Amino acid sequence: MLQKASLFSLFGLRPTFHIDKDALRQSYHVLCRQHHPDVSKTGTLLPEINRAYRTLENDLRRAEYMNAAPLPKLDEAFLDEVMTYEDRIQGLGSTVALEGLRAELERRISECYHNYMKPEYLAKWRSP
Repeated sequence: MLQKASLFSLFGLRPTFHIDKDALRQSYHVLCRQHHPDVSKTGTLLPEINRAYRTLENDLRRAEYMNAAPLPKLDEAFLDEVMTYEDRIQGLGSTVALEGLRAELERRISECYHNYMKPEYLAKWRSP
């Protein structure tokens, strides 16, 4: 039986909502050929492979699957950074200071938005 957490790895995909559906389809066909009852004694895996494929190829099912997965452990440095921002917000009294912090955070959000698909950028956000 396949483990729930291994659906993405079964097809050789990174666990992300925006998957390469062509790669998923190709991997699915390879697995079906490998585990077909006429070819392999492990043919009993074929129904689970089919269920896994149907889950990942459908956007809604994939989102539900990902939402049900346990949350990853957050990096403590990231949590410290969030708490630092919270303290700064609480300590700011003037509208000018709040606007300055808002501009800084909007810049960082924009940076993340424009770079989220670049592996070298994402690497700095991953936990060790």
